[in-house]
Amino acid sequence: MFLQLNYGKRLMLLALMFLVMGIFASFAASFAQQIFDAGTRDYMMLASALQAIIMFVAPAIGTAYFLSPMPMKMLGLNKGVSVMNVVGIILVMIVAMPALNQVIAWNSQLSFPDFLSDLEIWMREMETNAAQMQDLLLSSNTIGGFVMSLLVVAVLTGFAEEIFFRGALQRVIASNGTNHHVAIWVAAFVFSLLHFQFFGFFPRLLLGAFFGYIFYWTGSIWASAIAHAVNNGIVVVSIFLINSGCDINAIENLGVQDSGFPMIACISAGITILILVFFRKKFFATSRR
Repeated sequence: MFLQLNYGKRLMLLALMFLVMGIFASFAASFAQQIFDAGTRDYMMLASALQAIIMFVAPAIGTAYFLSPMPMKMLGLNKGVSVMNVVGIILVMIVAMPALNQVIAWNSQLSFPDFLSDLEIWMREMETNAAQMQDLLLSSNTIGGFVMSLLVVAVLTGFAEEIFFRGALQRVIASNGTNHHVAIWVAAFVFSLLHFQFFGFFPRLLLGAFFGYIFYWTGSIWASAIAHAVNNGIVVVSIFLINSGCDINAIENLGVQDSGFPMIACISAGITILILVFFRKKFFATSRR
């Protein structure tokens, strides 16, 4: 039975469920230590999988069942994905890569004024710790380890974060009649903020907004989850190739201009916007909403 709650209480319910399930996730991490030694890749993989399910999937589903008479519809689980959705996702992510690479480069080079130097040091330390955890999580150079990384980091994490940030948070924000653009960008902001990687904040914000628009246009959480999985999968594949001795600097630096006008990145951004504006209905049809 769903609850008739006002707008503020809906947000509070989702936040409370997220915090409570975060406590359970910490217990799950302790459970993982009983199986694998802390600090090992196997431990990180299990802890990441449990965190995705407990911290993101469970609160989203619980909130939907409390707030909506049609929880599956609220979360976008009742809508499928078309071939054109997948084609559009892949096309946009390929075309946008140079522009996103440039944003990543700019964001990573941000520096704070002297009076905020302590804050910058703290943020850099968090960034370094997150990078070390990612390197450990994706450190395997075996086919089995690669497949497991894809399943946990790309597929499971992509779905879990989408059902929470888009299916639950974005829907709750929009439930008060809030403009859908505002709901999408606020959810994307929270999505990027909660990763606590501030020198990757802006590219993650843009990606979160892209996922949000896909969800809004298609009404399917599976579509945005595929986009999220593709993005995470690119990271998994890139690190696997690097661990295998491949040089992919050309791809990672495609479109990055250290000085001068970033022509390639601007062209990339322009074409991406044109695709989303003029071909949105072709790739991300709204007729199924």
